[in-house]
Amino acid sequence: MSSLRSTIAIAVCAAVALVSCSTDGRTMQEPTPNQIAAISPGTTIPPEGDAVIEQTAPLTLTAPWASGTALDPRYSCDGEAFSPSLAWSSAPPETKAFGIALTDRDRPDYVHWVITNIDPTVTTILENTNPAGAFVAENSEKKRGYAAPCPPAGSTHSYGITLYALSALVDTQKYSTAPSIIEQMNAVVLEVGTNDFTYSR
Repeated sequence: MSSLRSTIAIAVCAAVALVSCSTDGRTMQEPTPNQIAAISPGTTIPPEGDAVIEQTAPLTLTAPWASGTALDPRYSCDGEAFSPSLAWSSAPPETKAFGIALTDRDRPDYVHWVITNIDPTVTTILENTNPAGAFVAENSEKKRGYAAPCPPAGSTHSYGITLYALSALVDTQKYSTAPSIIEQMNAVVLEVGTNDFTYSR
């Protein structure tokens, strides 16, 4: 009987010891609203390999007329036939050069003006000039420079000036004709800005 009591006493002591190891005797309280508000939400990190895309302003080309309107006759064959002043902004930071092409939408084989390898620090072209150091291709009139829009009498043609932000210079030793330069600029273009217009005669 004495042995049985000893065994029971040992079992009770062991149970007490086990309980005392799992708690310190204090009662947990529910968190207050202030304590809950002080907990900062976790930051979500994009999965490894996912690119973070930054939104930037589009490449903008400005001419003496608003895009989508009629050309000022000053820049046509009925006026001074001067090349227009142009300005642009918001080019991609990795731009290595700019290029310009003026084409006739109604006569795709006719090229009015093509310039490439414009220095990336240049953001304007003055009226009736070409940027220093840039390559000017022969237009469809077989002249290096600007061929003023001059559609047939009684017609209206649509035109477009395209500004190219280029990731590399165009090899003008290998590609010197206006169509080939346009093709090469399209091959290394980062972004374009456009100005579309019409001219009637």
